[in-house]
Amino acid sequence: VSTVSNNKIERMPAQALPPLEHQIKSSVLIILTRTQANQDRVWYYIIDILKSGSSPNQISKDSVVNINTKMWELLGYKPIAGQEVVFFFTEDGLINLSPLETLTVQDGKIIYGKDDPTIKQELTIEELQKKVLL
Repeated sequence: VSTVSNNKIERMPAQALPPLEHQIKSSVLIILTRTQANQDRVWYYIIDILKSGSSPNQISKDSVVNINTKMWELLGYKPIAGQEVVFFFTEDGLINLSPLETLTVQDGKIIYGKDDPTIKQELTIEELQKKVLL
């Protein structure tokens, strides 16, 4: 993975998580949701749309969507009824509603890059929204 800084291309280590700002710029859709669950079925109620580029018709505030979280579940994410979750989608990810990033809201905040002190950020939803608007 490469990034551009001061007109120089910088290579990130293969295992490095990109900075949050990169994920925001790469995403065409960022939504805040509330997890709904019934036995083995999980779906997400859209509380707010933090960033919207092109998106399928079913993506709108106050709608319910099925999001493919299987990859994130392999990485430790566990859907919990009532939990708020922020999802980031690239254009390609919108095809099957597979998110680029999945961040749970805990105590009113998200933590991005929790295992990497070089990029770790703890933000409220309002602070995330400000970053999205930059």
